[in-house]
Amino acid sequence: MSVATITGAERMMQLIFDLLMWPIEKIFYRAVSKDRQSDPDYKKNVQRLIERNREFEKRP
Repeated sequence: MSVATITGAERMMQLIFDLLMWPIEKIFYRAVSKDRQSDPDYKKNVQRLIERNREFEKRP
């Protein structure tokens, strides 16, 4: 029965990979968690939905 062990070289490669991925992850998470209320397209879409809802409510 063999037991998988992590060698020093594998640990070093994982550390390098983590260090290279850190800025990419930071940019990705910042883009995903962006505050949508200051986005002009978001505001325009919300306003359009509000107007559509008002028109729907006015129908008999």
